[in-house]
Amino acid sequence: MTEKLLLVAGDTGPDVVIPLSDANSGTPINLSDAGTTVVVEMFPVGDSAVRFTLPCAKIAGKENDDGSIDLSGSYGLPGGGGRVLMHWTAEALQTAGLYKAQVVVTFGNGVRQTTYELTPIKIRERTSG
Repeated sequence: MTEKLLLVAGDTGPDVVIPLSDANSGTPINLSDAGTTVVVEMFPVGDSAVRFTLPCAKIAGKENDDGSIDLSGSYGLPGGGGRVLMHWTAEALQTAGLYKAQVVVTFGNGVRQTTYELTPIKIRERTSG
């Protein structure tokens, strides 16, 4: 999730599918353990205080290089192929501006892992019409 997201204030979509994989091997991170949670933390550019925490739902499948989805074996389990779905809340997209986001995984054993790259987000004002 490092491509810039371009959104409009007041919207609540689109949902974002986030594939998570090991940076060195490219292997999907197995998120299927019931105790594992994934959130997206969003904060304004120039500020390190998290403004919004958006919970993610684990979804089945591993995303292949060609964009197809592999549902075989453990990839058929929600989170087994390292994919989650993030849904925007109305509050997160209320204020136009420039933001950054990071994905935080907390595994069932308490280990916390945060994506290194920050995803830029631009929210523009809603126009009437």
